[in-house]
Amino acid sequence: MQSIHLSQLDPRTITNDCQGLVLGGQLKIGSQKRVWRCAYQGKAYVLKALMADDATLRRVKREIQVMRICSSAYLPKFGPLPLRELRLETGETVLYFLEEYIDGILLSSVHKPMSSKEVVCLASCVAEALGVLAKNRYVHRDVKPMNIIHKTGSDFVLIDARHCP
Repeated sequence: MQSIHLSQLDPRTITNDCQGLVLGGQLKIGSQKRVWRCAYQGKAYVLKALMADDATLRRVKREIQVMRICSSAYLPKFGPLPLRELRLETGETVLYFLEEYIDGILLSSVHKPMSSKEVVCLASCVAEALGVLAKNRYVHRDVKPMNIIHKTGSDFVLIDARHCP
């Protein structure tokens, strides 16, 4: 059996495994995960898929724990499916789960310069998110424009808390 790279993963493998999951467009592809917009039970979510190994499983479980424990309007929420493991024909395992879909654009794509009001809102939202993480003894460790979404409307959401210890 030949191993596959995450970029070669056919997302229909996941939708076939999870009845009721409807795949939308791909939002991100990286060396460690692929992310798609999706719908489940009539609600929009983000589907995250990763190739499984022991370190990745620990990291994903930590990310999910952070989402469950740290409740804030400025952090995404864990979706309605538990973490699932899917065994591929190659013998490899894919981990996948759902996360709240945040409608907006990445801070890295926001038109600059931002207004003073937007900058104050950004600082307030990110500070609140980091405060909730700190209160629960977590540190994000990867705050950057690619991990902040400017929601449609005005607020900002800090995403990708998988880097928390």
